Amino acid sequence: MQPANNTAGGILCLWSEKTFRLQRKVIGNGFILLVGEWIKEALQINIVAIYSPCDIHNKRILCDTVKQLKDSLSGGLWCILGDFNNISDTAERFGTCQRLSGESSIEEFNDWIDDLEVIEVPWLGRKFTWYRPNGASRSRLDRFLISHE
Repeated sequence: MQPANNTAGGILCLWSEKTFRLQRKVIGNGFILLVGEWIKEALQINIVAIYSPCDIHNKRILCDTVKQLKDSLSGGLWCILGDFNNISDTAERFGTCQRLSGESSIEEFNDWIDDLEVIEVPWLGRKFTWYRPNGASRSRLDRFLISHE
């Protein structure tokens, strides 16, 4: 568990020991990495739960850290999920917060996903994952990225 900072930022990871055997855990600023074995298939699985900061400087530090962790661990399948506080396309943001959807940050985020060699699981249900209480703004900030395999 990583505690929240004021009203945001906490991460909690739960799993069943019948299906996932934890071998290693790394807790960092904005993420928890769980390395273990998916017991049924005897596969190494690397799971990263993310709660990305909103500011670009700390967001870049988090992205670089996750990339370095992935590069340093050989083998296994990857699952990177959580609140990335970023969009991958201008259509993922609507309303008064649209002006924050800079093309360079979208391109940087998509390049990071490509560098990690993961793909996004298709989203079902609501188009947006964050809504301003008055409904004036909404964004798709939560994602589930997995290895191609």
